[in-house]
This record gives sequence, structure tokens and C-alpha cells, in this order.
Amino acid sequence: MKELPEEVISFRRYLKRRQCAPHTVRSYLHDWDLFLRQVNKPVLEVTPQDVEAFIEAQQAQGRTATTINRRLTSLRRLYTYLRQSDYPDLEPPVQPALHRLRTPHPLPRCLREEEVQRFFAVLDEDRDRALFLLMLRAGLRVQEIVALQMEDLDLPHQQMEIQASKNGRERLVYLSPDAQAALQTYLDQRPPSPCSEVFLVPKGRGQGHGISVRGIQKRLEYYAAQTGLSLTCHSLRHTFASQLLNHGADMATVQLLLGHAHVTTTQRYARVSNPKAREDYFRGMARVLARQAPAPPPLPSPKDVEKEEGGRPETTGRGGRGLGGPSPDRPGPAEAPFRPGGTESLLTEPAPVVQAGPPGPREPGPSSPAFDPGPR
Repeated sequence: MKELPEEVISFRRYLKRRQCAPHTVRSYLHDWDLFLRQVNKPVLEVTPQDVEAFIEAQQAQGRTATTINRRLTSLRRLYTYLRQSDYPDLEPPVQPALHRLRTPHPLPRCLREEEVQRFFAVLDEDRDRALFLLMLRAGLRVQEIVALQMEDLDLPHQQMEIQASKNGRERLVYLSPDAQAALQTYLDQRPPSPCSEVFLVPKGRGQGHGISVRGIQKRLEYYAAQTGLSLTCHSLRHTFASQLLNHGADMATVQLLLGHAHVTTTQRYARVSNPKAREDYFRGMARVLARQAPAPPPLPSPKDVEKEEGGRPETTGRGGRGLGGPSPDRPGPAEAPFRPGGTESLLTEPAPVVQAGPPGPREPGPSSPAFDPGPR
């Protein structure tokens, strides 16, 4: 990093007075170094066109919109400080309405239960099992794991104090039985050390000193390669929040355990873990499908029944019996008996019903006394 201009040095002193985290100060200075190397101009001579060229260069390098927006925030905060302190007439070249990029809003990456079991099945060190279980069961950030001190632990009461939390928001977190047991197993074999950090480097150049953020990330990458899983340290924290919400935990409780300043940050996890939305959906959809179910087929009309049975009855005679329709005494057309030597046949087409005139003599049939089935 080349020598910083006086404006940036003054801004760095301002950040330290605000008690910003050292990681935050380093990130701001790194972003400013990248920007000044590209524009090669004094801070007070930067134009909006220079900012646009910086954005395009970052996109050409494959930086995500989230990363570019974070670096633009570093630039904007510097110019805001300069305008409020020594340069009241300064027009900041970074304009949110013009330069801020649209960012996607993906769902938090959470592990399924079988993925959690696969991951913890390959852990071969008690230290690694303990620290990763603290991420999964207590929702700790990787920086909070690194900064965890021996005096922060209260194992008999299954709780810990997180003092090095993001933005200085201290909180109390709790230990599940499996996390408590794993942590106790590691502490029983933890080598004596003057360092007060809980998790130490067991061997190598940093032996006896606290483990670093990059050290934890490299251990996670090592185990993830063995299992074929794609995960980060924050994936375990996401899984912690999603599991609590899935099993009925209140949103405010999860916000408190995660250390979020705003509940809107915690509500991101409700997009993947919302039992009430799931229940409401399936209950409402069942009602919709019930209303759209096909109606039962209508009953056949008398006309359809008559057509299927061979037609309507012919002219009624005495006793109201049709001449051509089926009756208990008289079979239908499909069941007409064979007439030996006769040329007559039963009517197969329905005849119109005659309403006027006296009934005539009934045609001889099987039930008539005049019927003779013998030869003529």
C-alpha cells in the first residue's frame, strides 16, 4: 500500500475515534488504496466519471455487485467526513442514486440435516468439532469464535458472553448439550498457554497462540473437500437460525441470539424457514382445489334411459301396456322368441302414441288365447 494522502489519514483517525473495529478500518484503507491507484488523482479532484470508471474496472475483474457497493460505501463515507469537517463546499463524487449497483437477494444458504451429519462425521480433531458446533448450535460468527476468551465461558450454566461482537453489541448465548460436551472435551485436553483465547493453534509456527479467522476458514475448506459440500462458516450460522425458526422459535428471540441490530436482518431467514406460511399455503390451497374439483356426472334423463333400452313404448292398449316395449310378460326386441314358420316379427322401432279413438283389438301375442305357435 502506497503512502496515503492527508485526507485519508485524517479519515482513519476519525474511524479510530469512533471506535470502529480494526477489521473495518483495514477494509476502508484497502478500498481507498485500490481506488487511488486506479484514478491516480488527488482526493479532492476525483469526479463522478472517475467513480464510474472504477466501477467498470471492478466489474471487468469479476467483482460482485455486493463487493463493489461496499467499496463505494468506503469512498462515500470519506467524502461525507471531509464535507462535514474541513470542506463544506465539497461535492461528493460518489452519488448513491447514480453509482449504486442493483444486488441480488439470494436465500440464505442453509444445510440440510443429512449434510450436517456428513460434515461432522469427517471432523478428526476435538478442537474443530467444538468450534464448528458453536457456530451451528450458538450461531457465532467466525470472528467471535476467534475472539472468544476463557473467562467468557460459563459451562455449568450452559452459556457464554460474546463481548467481541459486531459493532460492539455484547450478548449472551446458550450452549446445547452436544456443544457443551464437545467444548468440555476440548478444554480437558487444551494445552496450557498464557493466551486467554479459547481455541489455540496446536502446532507449527503459531503453536500456543489463538487461531486466526483464516485458520478456521482453511480447516472448513479442508473438511468440505472431503465431503463434497459447498459451505462457508456463515452457512453454519444460517443453519442455526433456520432450524430455530422451523421449530417455532420467536423472531425476536432469534434476533437476540444472532446479535442483529435490526429485525429486518433476521427476517431474511423467514424466507426459507416460515412454518406459518407453509401451513397457511397448504390449508388455503386445499380449499382452492376442493372448490375446483370436477362435479359428479348428472343422472341420465328418462329420454336417455329409453334410448338405451330400445325406445319409447308404442301405443298403449288395454291395461296401459305398450305393444312394442318390453314388459314382464313380453320380452324386448333383443329377446324376441323364434316364430316357426311365421313371417311376422316384433316391432323394433317405437311407434307414436295414439291419444284419440277407442282402443282396438289387441294383437295376438304370447299371452293371448288366440295365439297358436304351431304350423298353419
